Amino acid sequence: MKMNRPVTSSGSEAHMTHLSDPELVRRTLQGDTTAFDTLVERYKQVVYGVCVSLLGDFALAQDLAQDAFLKAFQHMHRLAMPERFGNWLCIIARNECRLYLRQAHATVAPGRIFYDQASSDQAHLVPAEQQQELRHQQAEMIHLESRH
Repeated sequence: MKMNRPVTSSGSEAHMTHLSDPELVRRTLQGDTTAFDTLVERYKQVVYGVCVSLLGDFALAQDLAQDAFLKAFQHMHRLAMPERFGNWLCIIARNECRLYLRQAHATVAPGRIFYDQASSDQAHLVPAEQQQELRHQQAEMIHLESRH
């Protein structure tokens, strides 16, 4: 899920993967788009999992996950606690999905619709190992939400 923009870098992509979220946020704010690409790679599955769990639609979840990353990039300067980037990003993703559902006048209240509850004609679109990872990520999100 690479963002379409010029890439500038203060280090190799391999080096970037070892940096902390706060450091990647700092570098992104300084104009290093490779740092943001690293954050996208680090969190794309989690954000996609959040979107799938709320929407139950795999293609739509990809679109809204990308929207969430774009919004995070555009508003990174507002992030008060860079060490909480992942949580902040998941909140953005959840809000994007809820906004979509409200705008689409969804008849079902926004909630967790897990892919294993989705229709069987969609289940084959996600590889089994990715489904297992999404289940794990969703369980982590539920655990995190219960702590706050």
